[in-house]
Amino acid sequence: FEYSSFPPQGWSIQNPDDDLTWSRRTVVTAQTGSYTAFLNLYFFGVYGKQDHLVSPVINLSASAAPRLYFNVAYSRKDSTSKDTLKIYVSSDCGATFDSVPIYMKTGLELASSADLQTMSFLPGNANDWRQDSVSLSLYTGQSLQFKFTCIAGGGNNLYLDNINIDFGSGRQKIFVQEDVSVFPNPCNEYFYVNSDFSDYVNIEIYRMTGVLVAVYKKQPNNQKINVSTLSSGIYFLKILDGKKCLTKKLIIDH
Repeated sequence: FEYSSFPPQGWSIQNPDDDLTWSRRTVVTAQTGSYTAFLNLYFFGVYGKQDHLVSPVINLSASAAPRLYFNVAYSRKDSTSKDTLKIYVSSDCGATFDSVPIYMKTGLELASSADLQTMSFLPGNANDWRQDSVSLSLYTGQSLQFKFTCIAGGGNNLYLDNINIDFGSGRQKIFVQEDVSVFPNPCNEYFYVNSDFSDYVNIEIYRMTGVLVAVYKKQPNNQKINVSTLSSGIYFLKILDGKKCLTKKLIIDH
């Protein structure tokens, strides 16, 4: 997560209660670079609270046996801690996600570090991290999005780093190139989308909570999009052309 902004280009956050959620944190022992994705579970007071970190769309057509890899660092606060990490997949550009996760670990099974740390957990050495992986063979030939869902259960902090896909010829980090620009951003009453997609795109606007607030169908390149009726705040754009999908952050400041 060595990008200048968080979430990185193409990634998005779904924060249903508009409270503490995924953020970026400097960690000396980060598995790549100095930054990780971080969820401050130590201060969560609500059991069952869910927060989602959603990847860009990844095309698996070039691999016969793809596999998802990532590093996780987590410690329980006490023996009753039941924080859960799940990973869901979507094959329709995030419109729906499979109801059954491809990965799920809870409490002691999720813990990667010396267990039962009563202070706010910060991975202090390489042994505090664990690498996990999930086979994606069932999805060969498809384009997928991954949703990393954390469910609070009274435990301690959770960290993710080094999320990548092994396509059979080596691992590649999950990122998306800048083939779409949104300007001005921040915007006031309107913005434009300039893309390398097809001539017409569909644009969906979501609040940080994951609620869809506006849809613009078959918009031509550089079409003015009016958002004067939306309140000031941070939103996510989903830009689709029927084959590709990209997520961009949009700030509206009236």
